[in-house]
Amino acid sequence: MFLGRPLNLWAGLLSAVSSTALVLIVTVRPDIDPVQAATVIGSVTALLGVIIAFLAGQPPVVNQGDKVEVVTPKGEANKTITA
Repeated sequence: MFLGRPLNLWAGLLSAVSSTALVLIVTVRPDIDPVQAATVIGSVTALLGVIIAFLAGQPPVVNQGDKVEVVTPKGEANKTITA
């Protein structure tokens, strides 16, 4: 999860935006080589994807004094503890 959305949605958005940018750049600026533009935009897209995955994959941090809900087996009540 990243900003409340699952990673697959962010990956889809990132690829859609980068593909649209590539089409627009090559269409508007015909003097730019499409292969070079695709290489640069692909590299930037990959970097942004790694950054999003890195940030979204961070484990939760529990500091002293934080309340944490402990999920217990079915049939038992969940417990809230203070770290």
